[in-house]
Amino acid sequence: MTWPVGTSTGWHDHGSASGAFTTLQGSLTEYTWNGSIHARTLQQGNGRHFDASHIHDVVNEGNEPAVSLHAYSPRLPAMTRYELLGGRLVATGVEHRGDLW
Repeated sequence: MTWPVGTSTGWHDHGSASGAFTTLQGSLTEYTWNGSIHARTLQQGNGRHFDASHIHDVVNEGNEPAVSLHAYSPRLPAMTRYELLGGRLVATGVEHRGDLW
């Protein structure tokens, strides 16, 4: 994936898929939620893996474009979208493979 400066995935999960991603160029900040927001910055060459229960928002907060590589298993079937409202994450909809990606 390519990430122009300031782009974000928005809060989402990966349906029933576990996955991993690695930053190939630039840096990305991943925000996760477990009752409060936690942030980690993944510089070029750094990555992370996650299980199917993982909800996050990935953002290019750097001053240059970023590139990342993502893998999912099983194949990514759907993503639930969330918004942070009133101090909690609220599901706002589901995107299915083939709809927008």
